[in-house]
Amino acid sequence: MTSDPVETDDELLLRLQSGDEEAFLVLYRRRQASLFRFALHMSGSLSLAEDVTQEVFMALLRENCGYDPDRGTLSGYLFGIARKLVLRHLERGRADVALETCDSGVDVRPGENGSSATGGAP
Repeated sequence: MTSDPVETDDELLLRLQSGDEEAFLVLYRRRQASLFRFALHMSGSLSLAEDVTQEVFMALLRENCGYDPDRGTLSGYLFGIARKLVLRHLERGRADVALETCDSGVDVRPGENGSSATGGAP
């Protein structure tokens, strides 16, 4: 009983970089689910996890994706990209929340309740 040798992630990446679509599909099927679960666990958002997973694989399609096998595994590199993307999104979300929930007690929005930004009488 013989089995086909399983290509490593690095071998698939080399094929992918030379334009082999099948290599991309194999790598995607191999790593997509775990990257999605990781992003979902970090973010708690299905839509964000989907977006992050897609962006991770889009990064591999760029001419110079930045992966260096001397620094670690391709899997670790992909998880690192996912982590950065989720954290970047969460940081943007915190900034939005902080602005929305800031309550200094001063109404600076013109036209609400008859007041103006200068605090003058209606």
